[in-house]
Amino acid sequence: MNSKFYKGLTLCIAVFGIIIGLLMAYEYKTIVALISVWTGTAFLCFIFGGIAKILVYLEKLCITGKEADNELKEPRADWKCPVCSQINKGNDRVCVKCHWKRLTKG
Repeated sequence: MNSKFYKGLTLCIAVFGIIIGLLMAYEYKTIVALISVWTGTAFLCFIFGGIAKILVYLEKLCITGKEADNELKEPRADWKCPVCSQINKGNDRVCVKCHWKRLTKG
């Protein structure tokens, strides 16, 4: 599930909790009903709001990870062999013509 679902759920719980708390306070004519419903509502909102924030963070990590994977999979630029002047593909580590080994990072 995505974070938008939990954000919406948190908002719905908050709105319905406020309305139900006011209705119960009006019905029972006591502040205890209002406080108890609003306390439960706040507790649920903190739980689902926290889940939404965690999912937002995880979605950002996944997007960043996918971008890093795409950068690694892109082919390197073609390179010219300094010995025989052969143009080689970017991913080749050895010259196709003279077998000169190319120095690479990492």
